Amino acid sequence: MNEVERLAEALRRANAELQVDPAELAEAAKRGHRRLVRRLLLVATLSAVAAGLLLSGGLAASHVIKEHRRDTAERRDHHSKKGGGKHHKKEQNDSGGGKGKKHNDGKGHKQGGSHKQHDRSEHVKGGGTEAPEEELPELVVVDVTGSEVVVRNESPVDAEPFYVLVTIAGTEFEEQLEFDKGLAGDETARRKLEEEPPCNSEEQIVAVVDAGKSVAELEDENNTTSTSCKELQNSDEEESSTLGVQEAARRAM
Repeated sequence: MNEVERLAEALRRANAELQVDPAELAEAAKRGHRRLVRRLLLVATLSAVAAGLLLSGGLAASHVIKEHRRDTAERRDHHSKKGGGKHHKKEQNDSGGGKGKKHNDGKGHKQGGSHKQHDRSEHVKGGGTEAPEEELPELVVVDVTGSEVVVRNESPVDAEPFYVLVTIAGTEFEEQLEFDKGLAGDETARRKLEEEPPCNSEEQIVAVVDAGKSVAELEDENNTTSTSCKELQNSDEEESSTLGVQEAARRAM
């Protein structure tokens, strides 16, 4: 056998070993196709789920942004409305030659409260729209002593729940007097102090109505009233002296 014959024999053997059954080849092709289809379906499903999540997240974020913008616009309109009313009222007070201003008589009584501007019908908002000021309450501290606080709502509009903070300047004394049911319009209410304040002659007892800023009012600058501890002590001494004279007169009779 020469070289050519040996080469031909080797080629016949190699060809016999590499022969593939057509049925097996078709089955292998079908299995590969099924696997490819399953993988494509899985990828498509995952893509659809991811797209749904992104879409829902985007809609939720868009809703939150819209709500935030709307709340910001409402707060801005409210502050603009309130600030416009204060500016209008201040101009009226200035043009009135100083009439109607409040002052403290030393015992926390606010004088001149009845001289408040009665023209509260309208004030201008930032956008030019007019709205009645009577839609807001007006809380003031009428009196503060070493035993109680007197609060009045000088507006016909009811006030929501609030509290009065009583402190003594320069000390750690602090007490909150709750008005859980608020205060009706044009009504006055009293609250007793649970603890007697350590009031010395050189100190001031201070009462701040709606200290938590939970009530929108016509004016916030008149929410604080103070009384001198010295004057309270003098008042107590005068009262004790008067009671002593009355007792002596009763006994003499």
